Amino acid sequence: MTDLSLSAHDLRFSYEDKEIISNISFEVLPQSITAIVGRNGTGKSTILKLLAGLLTPQAGKIFVGNQELNSLSSTDISKRIAYLGQRNSLAFDLTVSELIQLGVQVISAQGINVSETSINWVVERYGLDELLNTRISLLSGGQRQNAFLAFTMLRKPSYLLLDEPTNHLDIANQIELLSNLRTMIESEALTIVIILHDLNQALKFANNVILLKSNTEVLCGKPSDIIQPRAIEKTMNVNSEILLGSDSAQINFLSNGESSNESES
Repeated sequence: MTDLSLSAHDLRFSYEDKEIISNISFEVLPQSITAIVGRNGTGKSTILKLLAGLLTPQAGKIFVGNQELNSLSSTDISKRIAYLGQRNSLAFDLTVSELIQLGVQVISAQGINVSETSINWVVERYGLDELLNTRISLLSGGQRQNAFLAFTMLRKPSYLLLDEPTNHLDIANQIELLSNLRTMIESEALTIVIILHDLNQALKFANNVILLKSNTEVLCGKPSDIIQPRAIEKTMNVNSEILLGSDSAQINFLSNGESSNESES
């Protein structure tokens, strides 16, 4: 386990009497994009919140490098791990500038210093220079996602956890966002864990995949090794085949009456 890895060991979590995940273990490799995929209800969002320290497992341990997550203070967690959920709503319709200043206030209250240089950096990095006086409600889906990413990245975390960030984005903005995330893992020495529904996007943009077969079983590894027709059939109940292109592979989903000609693993 490397100093910058993020790992989970035998995690168990229940909401009241409903068990969401049980005995789940995996490791997230540093400076990579790890996609969490699987059917609805298998605990993807719960796992992400556990990694962010927003939920506490009833059993099992999470390690940030060599340190157990629950041994860290909330300030230490906030310095290292940033989380962006599915629904980013505001009580008031702030401008982009006001959202950034709100981020500065929240982060400062957590004991993290945010310099003017950091503020200028996120504004430029996420293309918000000409949108600072624009209200969030008037932004396009891609602009809105960039504004909340800037809000999240003000603290310059080591780990960025994203819960379905491509929701409500058109395909062009989805590709732009995922391409930018690929750039960020190197330029900003960032480790990203992202929940995706689109298996082809996971195959194309992720370095590693955590496929939830159920709330008690996961498959972890390279996307090309994990996202295979047999696993897709067992986890998604959908037949598929892998089509090999000139520079990448793509999943072709088949109707129930068809069968894949590809070899399965």
